[in-house]
Amino acid sequence: MSQNYVFVIDSTQRPLHPIPPAKARKLLTKNQAAVFRLYPFTIVLKHAVNNFDNIGYELKIAGLLLISVLAVFFREIA
Repeated sequence: MSQNYVFVIDSTQRPLHPIPPAKARKLLTKNQAAVFRLYPFTIVLKHAVNNFDNIGYELKIAGLLLISVLAVFFREIA
């Protein structure tokens, strides 16, 4: 079974780890985040994060004849 995730960036637009939708809803209702983009759904935090992991995310979309494939790649930022 797969689970949906919400992409997160901080106020300086650095990517952070994706979070579950329930946690994203809590941040949005507490006014600690705002919607940055609807597709792919991304929220932006209203504060900068000082201690973040050096992991980058890359989203690749491949459109095939009958299906579309979304892939998220994780890579370490040097």
